[in-house]
Amino acid sequence: MLERRFNAHLAAAGTACKLTVHDTPQLNGIAEHLNRTLLKRICAFAYGSSLPKSLWGEAVRHAVWLKNRTGTRALDGKTPFQVLFGRPPDLSSPRVWGSCVWVHDPDCSKLDVCVCEVRWLGIDVDTKAHRVFWPGTGTITVEQNIYFATSVQFEGEETIIPILRGEQPDASNTPITSPPEPPSPASPLTPLSLASPPESLPAPLPSQLPPLRRSTRTRRRARANT
Repeated sequence: MLERRFNAHLAAAGTACKLTVHDTPQLNGIAEHLNRTLLKRICAFAYGSSLPKSLWGEAVRHAVWLKNRTGTRALDGKTPFQVLFGRPPDLSSPRVWGSCVWVHDPDCSKLDVCVCEVRWLGIDVDTKAHRVFWPGTGTITVEQNIYFATSVQFEGEETIIPILRGEQPDASNTPITSPPEPPSPASPLTPLSLASPPESLPAPLPSQLPPLRRSTRTRRRARANT
């Protein structure tokens, strides 16, 4: 009786039921591959965040949430979320699982710090808010007023910006160097050659002005008043 009701429920949900022999997990290729993929993601989350292993359920929730919003070859590169709802998913809010975030504390006074440091565990689909873990009490809550802290730069990680020809680096980022030492008397400066000016100096422009000519106008002398 229960088997028939369960089969009717699967048929109504559009799920095809295929049975296998007991103690043969190798026959469940797709399901076992998915379980192994989720397990690897859980291990990566736990290792990267250093959170307790008791949060493996939250790690599975976030791993499945990411899988439903990742393109697959079975759907021609589309995500399951896009096939179900007809629009691409919004991936602007997710952060690194287990990263530090700050939650607003409305019960603090005006002279106290009004935020508390917690760990981010994922998106809560029902409330469209964030699931956070409180290390002090070991509890998990759903919060809305949170602030994402800037990511910590790892050792050896730096940003290199190439400088193109003709551009000068910023004066604030230019290291301060000592002024050049004056030349010693034993090595006098070599005079520049006027025949071959250096490339940095502009070449003199040719003179285009006409030569000066003396005026031919006859000037009259001023008469003296008698």
